[in-house]
Amino acid sequence: MRRCMDRFSGVELSRLWIHLLCALAGVCGLMQFGLGKEPPTVQKSFAPRELVQGFSNPPSCARPAAYWCWMNGYVDEPQALWEIQEFRRKGLTCLYVFDIGARDGDVKVPAGPAFMGPQWVKTFANVVREAAKCDMEIGLITSSSWNAGGPWVTPEYGAMGLFTTQLTFEGPADFTATLPQPELPAAASKHPAGLPPIYRDIAVLAVPAENVYDRPTFVFQLAPPGRHVVDHVILCNTESEDPQVTGPLHRFVKEFAVYLSDTNDAPDAFRLVLKGELQPTVEPQRFDFPATPARFVKLELLSRHNPAQTRWELGEFELYSKEGKNVVSRMVENGSRTGAALIRFTTQWRSSGPYSADCIHDGVRNGPKGSWASADQPPLLIADPGQVVDLTAHLDDQGSLHWKVPPGKWRIIRFGYGNTGQSLVLPSPNSAGWVIDHFNPAATDWHFKHILEPLIEELGPLNRTALKQLYVCSYELRGATWTPALPEEFARRRGYDLKPFLPVLVGCIMKDETTTRRFIRDYETTLSDLIVDGFYGRATEICHQHGLKLCAEAGGPGLPLHPVPVDALKAQGAIDIPRGEFWVDEHIWVVKETACAAQIYGKPIVDMEAFTSWRHWQDGPAELKPIADRAFCEGANHFTFHTAAHRPKEAGLPGWVYSAGTHFSPSIAWWPLADAFVDYIARCSFLLQQGEPVTDVCYYYGDRGFNFVMEKSIDPELGPGYDYTVTSSEALLTRAAVKNGRIVFAPDQEGVALLVLPPGSELTPEVAEKLESLIREGAIVVGTKPQHSPSLTGFPSCDEKVKAIGDRIWGENPPPKGERSYGKGKVFWGQSLREVLQRLEIPPAVVCDAATDASVDFVHRRTASAEIYFFWNRLPRWEHLLVRLRAKEKLPEIWNPVSGQMTPALAYRKTQQGLEMPLDLPPRGSLFVVLSDTTAAQSAGPGLDPVVSVTRDGRELVFAPASGEAPVSVQPNGQGLPLLSAAESGTYKLRFQSGRELAISVEAPQVLQVPGPWQVEFPPGWGAPERITLERLISWTDHPNPGVKYFSGVATYRTTFRYEPVSEPRRVVLNLGEIRFVGEIALNGKVLGILWTPPYELDVTGVIKEGENELVVRVANVWSNRLTGDAREPQFGTFTRTNIRNALAWRVPWKDAPLHPSGLLGPVTVKTVKLPTQTP
Repeated sequence: MRRCMDRFSGVELSRLWIHLLCALAGVCGLMQFGLGKEPPTVQKSFAPRELVQGFSNPPSCARPAAYWCWMNGYVDEPQALWEIQEFRRKGLTCLYVFDIGARDGDVKVPAGPAFMGPQWVKTFANVVREAAKCDMEIGLITSSSWNAGGPWVTPEYGAMGLFTTQLTFEGPADFTATLPQPELPAAASKHPAGLPPIYRDIAVLAVPAENVYDRPTFVFQLAPPGRHVVDHVILCNTESEDPQVTGPLHRFVKEFAVYLSDTNDAPDAFRLVLKGELQPTVEPQRFDFPATPARFVKLELLSRHNPAQTRWELGEFELYSKEGKNVVSRMVENGSRTGAALIRFTTQWRSSGPYSADCIHDGVRNGPKGSWASADQPPLLIADPGQVVDLTAHLDDQGSLHWKVPPGKWRIIRFGYGNTGQSLVLPSPNSAGWVIDHFNPAATDWHFKHILEPLIEELGPLNRTALKQLYVCSYELRGATWTPALPEEFARRRGYDLKPFLPVLVGCIMKDETTTRRFIRDYETTLSDLIVDGFYGRATEICHQHGLKLCAEAGGPGLPLHPVPVDALKAQGAIDIPRGEFWVDEHIWVVKETACAAQIYGKPIVDMEAFTSWRHWQDGPAELKPIADRAFCEGANHFTFHTAAHRPKEAGLPGWVYSAGTHFSPSIAWWPLADAFVDYIARCSFLLQQGEPVTDVCYYYGDRGFNFVMEKSIDPELGPGYDYTVTSSEALLTRAAVKNGRIVFAPDQEGVALLVLPPGSELTPEVAEKLESLIREGAIVVGTKPQHSPSLTGFPSCDEKVKAIGDRIWGENPPPKGERSYGKGKVFWGQSLREVLQRLEIPPAVVCDAATDASVDFVHRRTASAEIYFFWNRLPRWEHLLVRLRAKEKLPEIWNPVSGQMTPALAYRKTQQGLEMPLDLPPRGSLFVVLSDTTAAQSAGPGLDPVVSVTRDGRELVFAPASGEAPVSVQPNGQGLPLLSAAESGTYKLRFQSGRELAISVEAPQVLQVPGPWQVEFPPGWGAPERITLERLISWTDHPNPGVKYFSGVATYRTTFRYEPVSEPRRVVLNLGEIRFVGEIALNGKVLGILWTPPYELDVTGVIKEGENELVVRVANVWSNRLTGDAREPQFGTFTRTNIRNALAWRVPWKDAPLHPSGLLGPVTVKTVKLPTQTP
């Protein structure tokens, strides 16, 4: 629309609003149409009443929450109580109190009392009481910062790691010597209370050392997950940190091999594609091979240029797709570590940082800070677990080992566990403490005891207070790989002894790669089970005992960012409210995973830690909206702003905040006009909380131990138009059933049409038996025949069971492509998912016919009486779409979540494939299409006669896609009758479903430019003059006065203009052109609304008057400009105060931050449309 307003004459100025005279009167028999009547603002909706009411006034469960950060634990209590009221006035309904450190290099933020100490608890209790008065809920984040812990965590309950020492000895001989105790991290000796760390021996094992596995191996999952066609690698040698020892050849790699897998990471899935030889240089070296599809890659290092050196070093490994993208890089374009995952490796010199395995794909091609190095001793190749000799009983209390060494070379490994000393990441100054052992339920009990008991003492029974949720932040530990009960739990859960396999945990190969991988899977699965049961499940039980719910980001973010030891879906299923997270700069995106967990475990809320970024005060609601819309399309239906910092009065503005925003609180510059954005989020959240998501495909993501769901993507085998979910083993085993030929995870679900097995041929016997049961009952499964188990549990009989089940379902020797009935169900293999769905006569849920290079996403939910579609335009341009929806006998309406307007769709047609209708999306815009049962409409009359074609000169204009604004659209006039919007004058021919045709003549509109001058008023105390006059609209940043140039806040524009109508009846639209960032519009003393996203226009038909009119626009921008001005030109005054030194992450200081165009930018126009006449 704005493009059309850039000119002030001619038919391209705007669209023409046309009443279709008597268009439906002859068809419907009941509707009257009169010229000259102003269209009412409220349209009649035939949607279910509860949907209409909830969309019009979203309930508390749909309204957003926020992390309310108490920086350094310091609270100005009267100000905090006021903030609660202010948050509630703006439409938020829950605040999560988040005690956290300020990252305050200049020590501006005072230190408050210790988290959960008596003074802190008293303040918190007063907040809870005030929240109850305001009908506001309170949540509590259960640590000062994150990772679960506090000053009360003693070494007994602290995070534990596995540590070793190794000696090599040759027999036959008598060995009597002190075996060094494994060294714990330095942090383990720095308990806040001075307590000594715990160390306990696990085992002392001797392993034959004749056969070493001196071929460092790395296995990567390509990024983004899925199939890539790759055709070359680049490897980089690196200079060593000690060239005086290594000499000029350093530790350069010579020969290497690259293997690819297009299924999974099983050893037998990889195929050799390249053997190469590196030259002894640090320059990048490229090696090509035939283009090959792949999902995983394995790199093996085979030889060194300097055989005298026992260690290996490599700077970087890169694998490139045909498009030239490095698909194994850990780093993404914005510099975050969220790319490809290194899922397995055999050796590293350091567990993190320089010379760790992570450095081999970190984007740094060489140098000690970005290179990998192997351990001093290569891992061993152990022929059989029986070769491992248990010497634990030979170790005395003083650490002396006495053993008669058999002939041969032996490696003696002392395994122990002890405290890692990992502390809370960013606690307030008086709240530092260790992180708990998440695998230990006793540690969970201990932790929550120190949270709940002080609260109960101060508040009484918690179920009678405004405290409703406890929250557990994301797990971001490294090296916490043990718990005291692990050996016993492993034996109980996996059915065999962990001890002989311990050498695998230091890189040794047990028997072969397959056996080794199976053990690693069992070890990881046990850790996952323990954290789910002992932490997430146990914490949920504790919360329920006190009438509370547990919310947690239980699913990550996982690899490659954090090595979270968990099956993410299972963990999310163990809590009450699963929460994911997304960032404004998009490098962390845990949305689809959370939505899948909610769907398969029957949880109605898909909550998001929303809008995290390093972009301090850079973004307004229009910048945040596309990020929100993407999350909605992935299944999110509730937002918790990250973050809203409490601002004591002495903090000034914008105040003290957490080092990661986006900041959303009463302290932001656009807070006075934030209502409309909050309402938008609430409307979307409400509709997307209704019913259940419509997904035709469910991917089983296998049984890998640590497992995660990646961001939403289109599987090439599925194609666009279908949505999907993902299931864990647990949900499949305990919740899946068959209803009406579809797989459901709850009795009231409609379920999914297809269950898709992961690539490869692995299933546990339990999952194979469940699949057999589901297929027998009528399920449709797609995947290759399973051949073996991924586990050593019950080996080898486990493989025999899986193969026998596969033989029964798929047949003993199935062809490469086929299908087979089994019971009431069927299996397909070797066919794309789209082919299978077409065979089953299941068309796409949405077919979107759009102009070339358009980019539109959707999500679809279903209630008992309505279909709800949310559409989002990814691009900054108008899109005129033709969409086909799978539902047929439904009545469509367009619900605009920006304005809250609900209007019937009067142009649509029914086809064999579904309901087809045009849809107009503004730049980065979004709309709901709500389809209701036709019974409601039919009860009011004989039904509607929709428009099914609009042509001009024989060319279809409505039911044809176009880039840019629609040349023609059909909208209701306010009385349920069609209104034609056209881009050009002329005669238009309309055809209705009944066959009736109508010709309409259109005249050009009148477009009036509002020229000014404009009086702009600024608030006092912020450097700008009280008032300026603008002859023409410009950005504040282009004004010569530095007080205006750098102004941040709310300024008021005033102007008057004369309006002389040229026709009756008419429709009048006020277009503001562009507003940066938010504007509230008032005309002739009547506030019309807040505009914050394109198109910046309002219907003013009932407000504008003949003659003189007064237009008032209040405009707000962001704090960044004033902060930049204070840094660049302090001679004009310093007006802001904050602890944040940089605008963008840690890289751009305020003086270098770009200025954001701000203010009312225009052009401002008034468009008058003469309503048309019918052509005889």
